Amino acid sequence: MLLDRITGADKELRASVEKTYWGGKVGSEPHPKYGYGCDVLPNGWKEISWSDFAGSHFFWYTPIATGWLRTTIGDARLFFMHNQISFALLGNRDGTVKVFQFGCQHQMDSVNVGNCLNRYTCKLCGFAETVDSSD
Repeated sequence: MLLDRITGADKELRASVEKTYWGGKVGSEPHPKYGYGCDVLPNGWKEISWSDFAGSHFFWYTPIATGWLRTTIGDARLFFMHNQISFALLGNRDGTVKVFQFGCQHQMDSVNVGNCLNRYTCKLCGFAETVDSSD
């Protein structure tokens, strides 16, 4: 996997991304037909529809990093988002493009921590964010 931080790549970001999405250093496996190494897919990798992608938070936030991944079905452009639910566009060898989502499928607990201030924490991975819902 190649990783580009939006403001410049560094070792700490790559280590953090590998731990969050792969559970450790990114490995590779041989392509079943061609034999070259393909990067192991990140946790939670699944194909989604274009309408699911259009309704996702991808269009609400700027990715914190982008990356490139060689898979057994094509090369993927990765978009790592702040909330650990990330996306990939994969160009297949047949000329089509598919969209994938990866990362944790959060199950959030909500706690009110102040007037219009709520803290959401994922029961699965521990990701947390605080949201101020006041106007």
